[in-house]
Amino acid sequence: MSNHSIERPDPKTEPEKWQAYWKQQIEEAQTLTKWFIGNKAFDRIRYGDEEGYPSDLGICHDCGIVTGQYHVPSCNVEQCPKCHGQAISCPCRYAEGQEVSEERDIVEKYMLSLTATLQTGG
Repeated sequence: MSNHSIERPDPKTEPEKWQAYWKQQIEEAQTLTKWFIGNKAFDRIRYGDEEGYPSDLGICHDCGIVTGQYHVPSCNVEQCPKCHGQAISCPCRYAEGQEVSEERDIVEKYMLSLTATLQTGG
């Protein structure tokens, strides 16, 4: 599984490390074929198969996968296989230990931190 404790390299200062990081994330994402929501397994939705999206999108603008691949967990384009909302922000509760739940918590903390920073002018 992904090691989310590794910091993402900066694409501007470390382009080679950035490319290697995302290559590994994309490869690992292809092994995650199901999300467990409650006690039920749901097949993940491949890029291009999402409801309400054109099927010929090419490359995902957020995680860099191509049509037919699974999104990298935490991608803001991935669709929840249960409610069909945005997986990182939908109300469905993924099983404990699954990346989407972990990433949702990280995103929520980041957004709270960003909001606080913007409110204080910092």
